[in-house]
Amino acid sequence: VAFGLIVSNVVTHQSYYAKKGTVIGDIPLYLGKHCIQWNFPNDNVYMSLADVRFVIQYDVLFPYCVIDLSDGSSASSYPVSYLKSKPSGGWTDEYKMNKLVLRLIKPGTFMMGDDDSPYKSHQVTLTKPYYIGIFEVTQKQYDLVTGGRYIENRGDMKPMYGLSWNTIRGNYNWPSDKRISSTSFVGRLYNRTGLEFDLPTDAQWEYACRAGSATKYYYGNTALGSYMWYKENYDSSERIHIVGLKRPNLWGLYDMLGNVAEPCLDWDGLGEALSEVDPEGPSTGEFRIWRGGDYYSADWICTSSYKVSKKQSSIWSPSDMSGFRVVANIPQGDMVVTEIDMLKKDE
Repeated sequence: VAFGLIVSNVVTHQSYYAKKGTVIGDIPLYLGKHCIQWNFPNDNVYMSLADVRFVIQYDVLFPYCVIDLSDGSSASSYPVSYLKSKPSGGWTDEYKMNKLVLRLIKPGTFMMGDDDSPYKSHQVTLTKPYYIGIFEVTQKQYDLVTGGRYIENRGDMKPMYGLSWNTIRGNYNWPSDKRISSTSFVGRLYNRTGLEFDLPTDAQWEYACRAGSATKYYYGNTALGSYMWYKENYDSSERIHIVGLKRPNLWGLYDMLGNVAEPCLDWDGLGEALSEVDPEGPSTGEFRIWRGGDYYSADWICTSSYKVSKKQSSIWSPSDMSGFRVVANIPQGDMVVTEIDMLKKDE
C-alpha cells in the first residue's frame, strides 16, 4: 500500500488531502518551529504507524486573519476568518471600524537596532510566526470591544489614544507574569476569539516594521511624508489621522512610523548587542518601550530602530500622541492529523 494523510484545519474547518508525490495544498506547513512542505519521495511509499506518529501537528497559515467585531462589547464571541489574499476592493472602511485585520509575519532573522543609537545593531531570530494588525487599533474598534471611552479628538477610523500600557493589557509584570486582564482590550479579544492576542514584543515590532529592510526607515534612508505623519507634515487641526492613508511597508503594514507611538511588551534596557532568539528583553525594569514616533516627532525619531520609554501606568502628554497595535501569537498545532488512510498501491 501507499500512504496518504487527511488533515483538518481546526480553525477554518477545511481539509487537505495528500498522497503519492503531492504536497498538502500549496500552503507552507509548520511543524513545531520548522516550516516544511510534506512531500512523498516516490510513488511507492511504505510507512508504519510508528513513522506516522512523527508527523504530529501542522499549522496551515493564511496571509490574513480577520476578526468581525460587529456584535460589539456584549458579544460572547467574535467570528474569526482567514483570507488567502487582500480583498479585491482593498482594505475598505469596514476593516478600520467593524473588522480587525491582521497580517501573517513569517519567522526569520534580521539585524535589529542601529549602531548610531544606544541600542546597537545585533542579529535577532524569530522562530515563530505571528499575526500583527495592519492598522493601529481605531477608536471604533476599541469602542466595539470595550463599550467605549470618552476622548476629545474623535474619529471612528482614527487611532484610539490616551491609554496606558496597563489599560491596554493589564497591570502585570511581563515577562515574568504573562497574564492579561480579562477586562482590558487585549483580554476581551483573547476571550472572545480564543486567539493569543497581546502587544508585540520589541523584536516582533521592529521585524514587522522593517519588512526585510535594513535602512533607517522601512522605505529608505530619507524621511518621506508619503509614508508617515510626522513633524514635517503636522496639521494642528487634525493632529492624529485616519489610519491607512499613507503608503504601507513591503509587508502591507500601515503607519508603523508616525501618527501615534505604539507600545511593546518589553521593559526598556540596554543589553549587550549579542545574537538573540525570540528575545523578551529584561526580566524587570521601570519603563516600557514605545515605538514608531508620532505626528509631531522629528524624522530622526520616526525610524525603524528608535525607542522611547514610559512607565507602564503612564499616559502620554499630549495623550493623543500614543495609540497601539496588537498581535495574535500562533500556538503550534492548529493543524492536526485526523485520519490515516492506507491507500492501494495503484491509486
